[in-house]
Amino acid sequence: MKPLIGNYPEFLNTYLKQAPYNDVLTALRQTQQIVSDVFLAIPETKAQYRYADGKWTVNELIIHCSDTERIFAYRALRFARKDSQKPLPFDENEYAAESFGHLRSLKSCVDEFLNIRISTLQLFESFSEDVLLRQGNMASGQIDVNTLGFVIAGHATHHARILSERYWV
Repeated sequence: MKPLIGNYPEFLNTYLKQAPYNDVLTALRQTQQIVSDVFLAIPETKAQYRYADGKWTVNELIIHCSDTERIFAYRALRFARKDSQKPLPFDENEYAAESFGHLRSLKSCVDEFLNIRISTLQLFESFSEDVLLRQGNMASGQIDVNTLGFVIAGHATHHARILSERYWV
């Protein structure tokens, strides 16, 4: 099922453009491969590299992908279960600052992300087409479960591309 046009906050277009697949499960599976190829090719010596002052390290960026995937999958779960309470927003920079990426190996960060993606896939595999159409309200606007899956897929792909282009990994 494709994302429903106009059924999501506009700022998510950046991520939705990175997941141009026909259905959400294909998007999650294909982007898992794309992202894992990039993440697994990074040498451990680059774990603490940042391409400019004030930018995240490689580890922080990968942890950000994990944190964001968890948060968006949780939102998808809530909306799938007809939880009408609006989830609170999160500040990605505050999360990154508290990620303790400097204390972790690159391998542990990559392994965590890959395990989270497996969990996300299992969650979305459990959703029927009717459940994928369920909507919920985020602080930034309304979105359906299906589109959240595409956002998850595209978000990780977006950051894998940034790693390739700006971090030279």
